[in-house]
Amino acid sequence: MYIDIYFFNWTNPEKVWEGRPQFTQVGPYRYYVKRSKVGLVWNDNDTVTFRQMRHWYFDAENSNGSLTDSINVVDIIPLKTAANQRKANIFEQIALSSSLFMSAHKINAVRTVKELLFDGYTDNLLYFGNTFYGEEIPSAFGWFYQRNGSDTNDGLFNMATGAKDIREVGQIRRWNNGQDTGFYRGSCGRVQGSTGEVFPPDVTPEDKLSLFTPDLCRTIHLDYKDKVEVGGVEGLRFAGGADTLGPGGADSCFCEGECPPTGLLNMTQCRSQAPIFISYPHFYKADPRLLENVSGLQPDPEKHEFTMTVEPTLGATIDLKARFQINLLVKPNPHVLLYNQVPRPMYMPVMWFDERATLNTELASELDMMLKVPLMGRLLAWSLLLLGVVLVAVSLARDTSSPRLPQFTLLAVVRTAVAAGADPAHFANKTSSEVERPRSGPT
Repeated sequence: MYIDIYFFNWTNPEKVWEGRPQFTQVGPYRYYVKRSKVGLVWNDNDTVTFRQMRHWYFDAENSNGSLTDSINVVDIIPLKTAANQRKANIFEQIALSSSLFMSAHKINAVRTVKELLFDGYTDNLLYFGNTFYGEEIPSAFGWFYQRNGSDTNDGLFNMATGAKDIREVGQIRRWNNGQDTGFYRGSCGRVQGSTGEVFPPDVTPEDKLSLFTPDLCRTIHLDYKDKVEVGGVEGLRFAGGADTLGPGGADSCFCEGECPPTGLLNMTQCRSQAPIFISYPHFYKADPRLLENVSGLQPDPEKHEFTMTVEPTLGATIDLKARFQINLLVKPNPHVLLYNQVPRPMYMPVMWFDERATLNTELASELDMMLKVPLMGRLLAWSLLLLGVVLVAVSLARDTSSPRLPQFTLLAVVRTAVAAGADPAHFANKTSSEVERPRSGPT
């Protein structure tokens, strides 16, 4: 599995008060991802409890750029601080405004790729949040800061094994010891779906694939798209629709207040009140107004659609293209100088990623063999049945001339065939005389 990360370099931050923000896509910066389950505990209720650990390894050869590249982005640290103060009294907001001005904060920041991802960068405002608001904020910020090699970041999972009901295999029962995420109201907060590796068998085009992802603090649903072939294995491909990330109506429990435009998922509750919104890359399948408010984005279904392909008989995932984009909501704030001239609420793209995994040749061969085993068993059973019928015919033909020849009965054939996997119902309508002929011979 690997992940390609793209950044949106903001080229005209000095003109944020006029016209449209302009962005240029840079990257990809490729990382190979090793994912493993640790701390497995097999429970008596046919579930297994575990944590996920992920390691990222930078692949310079297949990247288009260096980790020391500088990227101009919206600075999330002052933005989150101002967002947290929006409901404070006017004097506290003015005090924050003065602090931001005296510390020379800007609406944007130029940081290296490694700072924005895993290394992180420091800011006095992080200390401010820890001191005055009692928040447990890390000493630095990076989108993947302290995540590489962590077995705690994704949380604690409890998953059904399907030992007694194969239709339950792979389904998440609890996350962090609860059946509710705690971030959304009602059904929106319910823990359900699979982690994505395996689904219950016998998947059909009428099904929806439900994926629980801790990065989004919720379950997303994918709809059937078409039939495809991956490494010679036939599969059903499912894709994210326009409503997969959308609020789902004006009264949706995903809105958490004012609903965002279609194609945006509000992550504010899930990310410590930071104004983070998730979309498909380049605002693919989102409200057209989002594209009208920025420049430089070009949605393309071939590059930006989220798809997952499963082998329907076993329910195994054989291809994944997980694609999401991180956006920050910048809103006017009359009491904070840094944001008081922002002309309108703007969803500013920061980065997007393309996480890919597909069936390799060796696994495809093994999976193809597994799918052929039931067919091979049936063919073997009927071959044995045919052989038995021939032996019965030979036995009957030679019975009078060779009375000492061992007697092969149809009942013996049936037993042999059933032992090899044939359906005993095939013989249900046979009469007793057909099943076992009375023995004959010398008395």
